[in-house]
Amino acid sequence: MSGVHRRFFCPDSVFIIIILVYPLLTIFQGLDMGDFGFWAVKYRDALSFDPALNLSGENGGVFPLASIYLTEIFGGVWHALFGRLGVFSFKLLFAFIAWATAWIAYKSLRPFFVARRPLLFGLALAVLAITPTMQLINYNNFPAFLYVCTAFFLLRTFRNGRAENFFFAGLCMSLTVFARIPSIAGILLFLIPLAYIRSHLGTGAMLRSFVWSFLGFIAGCVFTGVIVILLGQEEIFLNGIKATLFGDMGPYHKFSYLAKRFLSDTAKVAGTILALAAFYTLFSRLLSRRDDWRARLLPCIAAFFLVHLPMYLIEQELGNGKQLISFPLYIFAFALFLAGIILFSLPGQFLRNRWAHICLVVFGIAFLLPLGSDQVWWNAKFGLWLALPLALGTVFRAGNAQAFYFGRFSVYARALFWSILVPAWVFTAAYAFTQTDRDQANRLKLVHSLHHPNLRGIHTNKARADALNELTDYLARYDLKGKAVLIPFAPLLTYVTECIPYLGFSMPHALFSHSRLTNAFSWARGVHREYPLIIYVRAITAARNWPLPDPYAAQWLQTQWAAPRPTLHALTMELIQEGGYTEVWTNAIAAVYEPENWSRTPLDLRNPPD
Repeated sequence: MSGVHRRFFCPDSVFIIIILVYPLLTIFQGLDMGDFGFWAVKYRDALSFDPALNLSGENGGVFPLASIYLTEIFGGVWHALFGRLGVFSFKLLFAFIAWATAWIAYKSLRPFFVARRPLLFGLALAVLAITPTMQLINYNNFPAFLYVCTAFFLLRTFRNGRAENFFFAGLCMSLTVFARIPSIAGILLFLIPLAYIRSHLGTGAMLRSFVWSFLGFIAGCVFTGVIVILLGQEEIFLNGIKATLFGDMGPYHKFSYLAKRFLSDTAKVAGTILALAAFYTLFSRLLSRRDDWRARLLPCIAAFFLVHLPMYLIEQELGNGKQLISFPLYIFAFALFLAGIILFSLPGQFLRNRWAHICLVVFGIAFLLPLGSDQVWWNAKFGLWLALPLALGTVFRAGNAQAFYFGRFSVYARALFWSILVPAWVFTAAYAFTQTDRDQANRLKLVHSLHHPNLRGIHTNKARADALNELTDYLARYDLKGKAVLIPFAPLLTYVTECIPYLGFSMPHALFSHSRLTNAFSWARGVHREYPLIIYVRAITAARNWPLPDPYAAQWLQTQWAAPRPTLHALTMELIQEGGYTEVWTNAIAAVYEPENWSRTPLDLRNPPD
């Protein structure tokens, strides 16, 4: 094999290819009618947000604009520039953000390591673990990008201690806060390098660094304020901040729910770490040919089952099913397990050890990123852009500090490789191939294209493509742009048809309580003079195989996410009866209802319903 071929097929090149190619290949596949549509509508309307037509947190709903202000504005600017590409534009932006996050994570850690291969290894693992789902920017992956930018400057302070790095870190942290308000807890990360500066350079240097951090944070606030003023959204922003801090954020962000979900996920992660420790102990004992491995292994197994006992009870109360461990929680536990090995192996005084502080910053991001999320630790995977490469690089002695005493071929290194690392790669590869945005698990079947201009470039399974093409072909005879349309269960259709949500919110079926739904219908009747066209999607779009039979659909209907669905259905049927609606079209997934005396536009008259 020639030198060029050897360089191309070396592990480093393979990892780089995975990082670059996997996000780009997968953005063409998978269609999510729920969350993806919800975010797409928010970004479409962000720059021209009209509180009179939106029932959001500013006036009695959920998700006020200010709670994730910079995330929405960034998405809105992107849509203004590239919205003509439709759904694909957001997926393309997702790929760009993934690449940028990976590149900045690599640049952040590279100066601390002699070899780059473990870093690329960890980044490739992170790409496969993080990017298969939710392929658009949202309040998880965009703040994750900004957190990595913050870490880039914080980690530089461990190398040169220059105060201006604190300014840029404070600036990035401020932008992270306005990308998602609960990220304000990330300010705690600054205590770690400040403590390191104090222990090595003295109190005066620490105070100067603190002042630079504060000035950077203020600069970020000023930058955000300028954007608010330029867009004329001062009142909207202030009302949104009040709604975020003091309003009702919905049933899935209440403290009781978050606490139970936190306990459940913590139990899963702890149990998985114990299981990994058990396998690692087993392999290391077998490789060292010791006879006492059983006595050491059994307590690990016992602890593993004891931890999972309360987890089952918590899951039963939450109604999420008794799933032992989901992949995002597994990959988070995998990273924490490696972090534990690192911290326990560090020599010297902990508070003066640079590697200890670096680990605290990196894994602190993973812990802080999902703060306030209804998915809790499930979303911690978005904070592992730095943690996975750091853990793998340090464990396999690529660091300048040589924190680890076992070499490349030691018993413990081989046990770690075969019992932990290889299974993690196998699970991650399987996850990357089978996981899509609420679409079929077999990517080889996601090859059927969609007709609508706002869906071009997206491929899904044949049954879904056929049903959606029928629906969008029929809807093409209506001029729905800018009109209020009631689409109860499919926010993506609100974006595709370019209409506005009749209830002032595109995803009421999952985020509104019973009382909010009732109020939303009363609000809509007062705001809109005419009865709306209704596009009623019967398919359970949270399932992966719709419109094909899917056992998960029945299971999902029993979860808390489906609790508002019966109320929304009943209120929609009342509106249909009240407005004298007629069903004018139907297929396997949806029905279209027109009210009595429906006022058609010229476009509608040229293309009357069949």
